Amino acid sequence: TPQRLICVPNIQHDCYGWECTATAHEHIRKEREDTSRTRIAVKHKDQMHFVINLYALHNQHHIRTAVPQHL
Repeated sequence: TPQRLICVPNIQHDCYGWECTATAHEHIRKEREDTSRTRIAVKHKDQMHFVINLYALHNQHHIRTAVPQHL
């Protein structure tokens, strides 16, 4: 629930580390509808590992208590 929300972390996928490539294609949307036009998109090789920059966050102590130390 929104009342229990403590902070909103900025979580990034590690494209560099997983060597993700710009080889996927996605439809361009216009007014919430898919068009026939496409554009190149990043194809992520891993969907389970992410990077959290704790040094840039003013609420890092909340995240450190929620995430196990070994991560």
